Amino acid sequence: MKLIYGTTNKSKIRFMKKRIEPLGIEILSLADVDAPKFNIQENGNNPLENAKIKALAYYDTLKMPLFSADSGLYSQSV
Repeated sequence: MKLIYGTTNKSKIRFMKKRIEPLGIEILSLADVDAPKFNIQENGNNPLENAKIKALAYYDTLKMPLFSADSGLYSQSV
């Protein structure tokens, strides 16, 4: 099975390829599928919302199985 990792971060792609390889899943980058350059507004309230925004934007264009992740830092007002 091939799965696209919706990120342009080469370090994240290398890390995920190593982690997923034993499962028989081939991780592809956006560059591997000749994806156009994306300008996605990451305006979610937390990393999960931003990952969902990115994954849906990539899927709307590519129509291929993919996932996205966001590990951004957020501050929370009290």
